[in-house]
Amino acid sequence: MCITITVARTVAPEAFERVEALSNELPETDVNFEGLVLKVLRHTTTAVQDPEDELRGSHLLHLVECVIDVEPGG
Repeated sequence: MCITITVARTVAPEAFERVEALSNELPETDVNFEGLVLKVLRHTTTAVQDPEDELRGSHLLHLVECVIDVEPGG
């Protein structure tokens, strides 16, 4: 099963890299994402598509938004 994370093209490259890092870490550190593939793509908007679990997708979108909003050096 694959969850798709789309990141708006207007998001800074550094923030996009943080989203990619999050997608690589979650399957190893969060039981909710264990065994899943998280694919990160650029798109017109930032969104998460989880075809199996709407609540998990909402949670992931919140995490993605948090890593995008991190202040540089913070």
